[in-house]
Amino acid sequence: MAWTDPALLYGAAVQVAEGVYRLGNPLVNWYAVVDGGRVTLIDSGLTGDASHIVADLAAVGIKPEQVEAVVLTHGHGDHFGGAEEVRTTAGAHVHIHHADAALARGKVPLRSALRLPRLVRHTSRESMRVMRFFVGHGILRPAAVKVVDEFDDGAVLPVPGAPRVVHAPGHTAGSSALLLEARGVAFTGDALVTYDCYSGRRGPRLMARESNDDNAEAVRSLDVLGACRARVVLPGHGEPFEGALSEAAAAAKDAGAA
Repeated sequence: MAWTDPALLYGAAVQVAEGVYRLGNPLVNWYAVVDGGRVTLIDSGLTGDASHIVADLAAVGIKPEQVEAVVLTHGHGDHFGGAEEVRTTAGAHVHIHHADAALARGKVPLRSALRLPRLVRHTSRESMRVMRFFVGHGILRPAAVKVVDEFDDGAVLPVPGAPRVVHAPGHTAGSSALLLEARGVAFTGDALVTYDCYSGRRGPRLMARESNDDNAEAVRSLDVLGACRARVVLPGHGEPFEGALSEAAAAAKDAGAA
């Protein structure tokens, strides 16, 4: 069955590390970090995914009122689309690197931010299905986050799980990885993925170069990630990489960007 089968799109929440659950659909991941009954979401999918967040959390026994924070790896609409609904319904604080705050607030046109004119160069059947799904689920009209808290590189965020920020620009100016150092977990957003939606290629890699603000900078950020210690790598797109972040970063550097 193809990933476009609606029955496969949601509700596949699984535990991927101690107190960490992968949610979302086969194209875009978001995660829940549980810490003593308190919860942080890492990313929040597309605007069209927002109505599924409560059901996805309920599948792993999490109530909306337990969610205290949403921490965004970067400011693209397939990662902050559900954040405003979580903020308004659960009272959660939304956190993002200061360089991407304008994106999450809706101050930058998403069509230009996502480089859609350049991305149409990927004309494979896979990429066309992906783009239809993204557009149909609101990537061009993401719900702007009206209130965000901004963070900087190296910050340990005062949210459940206490993730440490590692700035890894290139995909966007504010792209950041989030480390749960005590649990050996790294959320890499789109700074390092295991599935490039646009080319259909799998394994540790960068996103397609047309989707990156600065592809050379994205490559340099892999060295920054490679110096971090983690044994479970959780990307914004694709399957978890169960191995050292340094190994994933080295493999991504070899693979590069389509």
